[in-house]
Amino acid sequence: SSSCPADALCYRYDASRGHTVEGICQREKNAGEDALLCGSKRNCTECTSTVKSNGKNCLWFDVNGNDIDAYCQSSCGPMVRCGSPTCPSSTTSSCDSFDSCLSCLGRGASCAWAVDSCFDSCDMIADASCYSSQYFREMTANEICQIEQNERNDMSLCGSKMNCVECTSAVKSDGETCLWFDGNDDVEGFCHSFCHPEMPCGFSTCPSSSAFSCDNFDTCLDCLDQSGGRSCAWAAGSCLPSCDVIADVSCYSALNFPDMSATEICQAENNDID
Repeated sequence: SSSCPADALCYRYDASRGHTVEGICQREKNAGEDALLCGSKRNCTECTSTVKSNGKNCLWFDVNGNDIDAYCQSSCGPMVRCGSPTCPSSTTSSCDSFDSCLSCLGRGASCAWAVDSCFDSCDMIADASCYSSQYFREMTANEICQIEQNERNDMSLCGSKMNCVECTSAVKSDGETCLWFDGNDDVEGFCHSFCHPEMPCGFSTCPSSSAFSCDNFDTCLDCLDQSGGRSCAWAAGSCLPSCDVIADVSCYSALNFPDMSATEICQAENNDID
């Protein structure tokens, strides 16, 4: 074509200006690589610290003053206000001044979000999940914060399950099930959404039922807890598969008392007897 489009970079040979075909094509190649390089940066600090092929920095574009939707680009477009090679003063604010995941990760500074607070980096956090563009380099602040919200929901979901069957039947946001942990003494098990690096990982399925029978247990506590959290029930001094098989006496199970531990349920049974 003899004319250039209005909405894209265009390269044309002009011998009168001392151009060469090879030089023009190299400029086009450099521009493409610069666009990919700058486009990969997710916050203002990374963006304006990145040097392009011409020795200049990438440009940070605020979108109508909305830093969350801001982006990094290698050059100014003809239809929008040009970006800045330096971060605005608001993006260099102290990380602890931000009170939400989006404001923490989307302001451009290399902040990190953990335990409902904004930190200078994840290096300050050792015992909790931490979210930062440093570790999610190909994601926007919105995408990272959605992961944080999903994991928060998963922890709440799994933490509400009181036995192995309920736990390993609960499906998290990623399609995987919650994990059941037996506990150090095999008495106080619990359900969690992920493995802790400093302890054995839980299991996503309960032990085989072929090696398990509720009538193997002869005390309330063994019945409701050492059974691995499965849905056994205690009634009339016996351990039963469920309360459905008993109708004329009080029956105690984790399904009937979802907010109580096995110890608390058995204490309630003792109190009722007294």
